[in-house]
Amino acid sequence: MNIINKITIYLFAFLLPLQTHYLFRAGVINNGPWDFGHIALYGLDLLLILVLIISSIVKRQQEWQIGKFYRGLRWLLPLFIITCLLSFNIAPDQTLAWYGLGRLLAGLILFQIIANSRIQRTTLINVFIASAVIQALWGTWQFLSQSTFANKWLGLALHLNESAGTSVIEVMSSEGVQERWLRAYGALPHPNILGAFLSIALILSFGLIVRQIARTDQTEMEKSRFNWSDTLWYFSLPILSAGLFFTFSRTAILATGVGLLVILLYKLPLIKKITIPLLLIILTVGALSIQCGYIYNSRWQGATRLEIKSDTERLDYIANSLSLIKSRPWTGFGIANFGLAIYSEKIAVKQLSYYYQPVHNVFLLIASESGVIALAIFVLLLALISVRVIQPRFSASYAPLNAGLIGALLTLMIFDHYLWSQMTGIYLLWFSLGLMVNTAQSDINETQGITMIN
Repeated sequence: MNIINKITIYLFAFLLPLQTHYLFRAGVINNGPWDFGHIALYGLDLLLILVLIISSIVKRQQEWQIGKFYRGLRWLLPLFIITCLLSFNIAPDQTLAWYGLGRLLAGLILFQIIANSRIQRTTLINVFIASAVIQALWGTWQFLSQSTFANKWLGLALHLNESAGTSVIEVMSSEGVQERWLRAYGALPHPNILGAFLSIALILSFGLIVRQIARTDQTEMEKSRFNWSDTLWYFSLPILSAGLFFTFSRTAILATGVGLLVILLYKLPLIKKITIPLLLIILTVGALSIQCGYIYNSRWQGATRLEIKSDTERLDYIANSLSLIKSRPWTGFGIANFGLAIYSEKIAVKQLSYYYQPVHNVFLLIASESGVIALAIFVLLLALISVRVIQPRFSASYAPLNAGLIGALLTLMIFDHYLWSQMTGIYLLWFSLGLMVNTAQSDINETQGITMIN
């Protein structure tokens, strides 16, 4: 049963990008389709239920060491749920609010399973990276071919370059011709979410390479032995970098830069030894920039029609969020109800349905939907995890990697919403946090002489 438990957890990590789902209710707002109002059951949800059942059986059969730090987090989790419940009676759509709460509970369950499982951490991370490599190759093909395909069994939608609603970049070529470039989606619902997925995987690969280089306890035989993990990590760097490049996600690229920089600052004395992995990333991005640099120029300068529209709407969402927080600071308007709240409160009533997106900031979104108390608990939860997993005295060998992940996740949460509002993003956030707690606990146990699975 323990082996089955490990396999199901590894399978979940590998299938994290899977979008297979059954739609129970389509979202509608202002007489138009609204993606953020959809209520659906995903294949990953069913797999998580299976993982939970098997993990519960294994835990009853075999007790293992649980760190005091992890036990200390437990009181915060139910308190967080309780504060999120305060707004349910006043939510514009209570059914949607319950669905949003279910999504949050699924994320917290995943966090507890990953944080508290005796799994082979390196294997789990390798499985996650392998999945991201596939998505990066897929996204690269989508950009180079400027095409996608639909498949209902995989939950894939068709993204046509010329269709409204498709994420594209408009740019003027050197010949003065208007071009529309399809951004890489992979199997995910938006290029920004693919960018976040690849960003986390890239930081994991780079961080594990740095961890391996920094190890001083390796024997000469271990140093000379061929290691499949090392090969995967080095092999993945240019592929993940290319896939991330073709998402054209400014937030994901910024998050990756922050994460890598934090790792380098932790291991600055080793800068000469980690030149090769750095060069793999830099050379990949540099080579692609030679061909596609002019597309990125329009993306970063924000002077084209679509970029101006995107930036304007982001500022609108922030203003809308502040209005909602001012109106109901303690309870908010209900999880997953941000769009409906700004519509029902007549903050924005004459917009097309696609306009009613969540504010592109997780912290403002939590305060708008669940109140400032829920936000304070969420920040406290993040702070407790961060302080523990990035300090060398608590997490000796994984501290640089964990610090890089924290930096990337905070960047993603500051500049976008999907880590709180969409299935893949929610699972990605709590999977990453659970993994950091698990790695930190392994370092603590190793320093105490307790044998753990690496």
